[in-house]
Amino acid sequence: MDGDSTQGRAVPGDGAVASKAAAAGAVVDQALWSYLRPGNDLSDFGKAWLALQCQIIDGVTAAALVMPDPDAGERFVPVAVWPDAGDLDDHLAATTEHAMAEQRGVLRELPGGGGMVSLAYPFLLEGRVIGAVTLRMPNRDSAGMRRIMRQLQWGAGWIELLDRRGAVRDIAAERDRGQAALDVVVTLLEAKDHKSAAMAVATSTAALLDMQRVSIGLLKGRKLKVVALSHTAELGAQLHLAGALRRAMLESLDQGAPILRSAARDEEDGEPAFVSRAHGDLLSAQGAMSAFTLPLTDADDQVIGAILLEHRDIDGIPAPVRDRARAIAALVGPILHQKRLNDRSWPMRALLWLGGLFAAVLGPARLGLKLIVLALAAAVYFFSTATTAFEVTADARLEGQVQRIISAPFDGYLVDQAVRPGDRVAEGAILAQLDDRDIRLQLLSTEAQLRQRLVEMNAAVAEGRRTDQALLDAQIAQVEAERDLLREQIARTVLRAPFAGVIVSGDRTQQLGAAVSRGEELFVVAPLDDYRLRLAVAEGDIAEIAPDQAGQVRFAARPDDTFGFTVNRIMSVAEVDQGLNRFAVEGAIAPDGDRQGVLLPGMEGVARIGVDERLLIRVWTQDALDWLRLALWRWMP
Repeated sequence: MDGDSTQGRAVPGDGAVASKAAAAGAVVDQALWSYLRPGNDLSDFGKAWLALQCQIIDGVTAAALVMPDPDAGERFVPVAVWPDAGDLDDHLAATTEHAMAEQRGVLRELPGGGGMVSLAYPFLLEGRVIGAVTLRMPNRDSAGMRRIMRQLQWGAGWIELLDRRGAVRDIAAERDRGQAALDVVVTLLEAKDHKSAAMAVATSTAALLDMQRVSIGLLKGRKLKVVALSHTAELGAQLHLAGALRRAMLESLDQGAPILRSAARDEEDGEPAFVSRAHGDLLSAQGAMSAFTLPLTDADDQVIGAILLEHRDIDGIPAPVRDRARAIAALVGPILHQKRLNDRSWPMRALLWLGGLFAAVLGPARLGLKLIVLALAAAVYFFSTATTAFEVTADARLEGQVQRIISAPFDGYLVDQAVRPGDRVAEGAILAQLDDRDIRLQLLSTEAQLRQRLVEMNAAVAEGRRTDQALLDAQIAQVEAERDLLREQIARTVLRAPFAGVIVSGDRTQQLGAAVSRGEELFVVAPLDDYRLRLAVAEGDIAEIAPDQAGQVRFAARPDDTFGFTVNRIMSVAEVDQGLNRFAVEGAIAPDGDRQGVLLPGMEGVARIGVDERLLIRVWTQDALDWLRLALWRWMP
């Protein structure tokens, strides 16, 4: 190793390294350590770190530090080579690439003999490669190599620290860009319309980024109009300036990229081969030293205009300032576009919306929108042509056509009941019996009186007492009438069914022996196979019901069977049922010999009365439309 390459040097730019002490070991130059502090650039840091490693590790003849360079698109480049006059030869470069690809240390013998080797060690942070160091030195035993690898591992901490410092700087720069953009957005949101908003953006951006002038232009169709200049309220007196600004903005929009132009040199903001003639003409005419134009886009990334920044620095607008300008443009573009849309009248908004929708539907893209429109068109066609039967639903109850009440013929006591509700009975079948013992005793007494009167009558006839005969004849007739009445009462103590039917009500099995009064209801009998259907139709549907309309009913007891009926009577009196007004409608069950016997009075279910054929959408929305009509009529003047 050439001793002059490090002797007496303290600054990496001058190739400074510490001298080696022959007996005491390496003496670290404090000047080199100072370059590892925060604030130094990547080159100075790399040279100092590499020089320190070469001081500590004996026998190093050449070394290189490879790290990503932000100015080179994050590509890995040699940021430091030791000694300063040396170059990174192909062998060291190959060893470095291999170590970075394998993400582990690599040791290779160099060709040409002499016992020289190349050692490469990659720096890893959270699973990613952040750099690598390569050393050319004499080969040595395993223990020596382990000491060198341990030293490089210790030194890797400084490289990791450098990477984290860069991340912190990036976060701070991003925060500054975001804060700058938010400051501009605050002024933008306070503006009432899009023109005052553009003026606020231009003025606040110029003050925030220390620009000589900031201009904003917005597209209207295919034409660009300059709508705002910083610190300028009226543009009418600066038509020539507005024309130069518009041409420069169009130059950026036509190429679809930001354009940076300075008086000292042409720049394209990292993108080569962009034309910037209009920007040069603007600088020549206005005396500015640099100009930077950014396209403005809306929320859908559609270009809506441009923002142009003019600066007095001949070296151009610094990269951090350009980054802030990009952040501002990204935020204010959608807001400016929305404010301009809000400034339009409602008819114009509707027209533009329909025009945009029409263009999207007929355009080459937006397949999802086309499918939605097609589905809506199909739905409109379907609901404008599809019809269905309109039916009114109502709660239904089955009742007998005629119901006969069996009441107590006289005051007495109930001694027996032969039937219960739901039982079918034949005509003349015994339903119940009243106690007849008192009546029979009265009958015996009456018959005794009758016999006595007959004896007296015979005696009067034999003796020829005509006056007594007439009196006795009247008494005999009276007693016979009393006898016949008592016999009839005895017969009426047995309550019989007046016709074949079913017992609808009357269960006194728990009251046998109780007294009953004359005329008290004991049973209700309804005839079989002769029913009427009683419907409770809602108030809003009663206008749809008319006599002779056909319908169907299903009962809860037989939900699988449908029975037909015909409306034959509409009651004109409403009844309140469950808080709603309902009108009673009577219907006649259609005769069905096979199933007529399964019906019983008192069955309840749901009936559907067919009205007519209507559009399906009208049937679905009938109730809602009726409610809406009534509500509008109520509140309209």
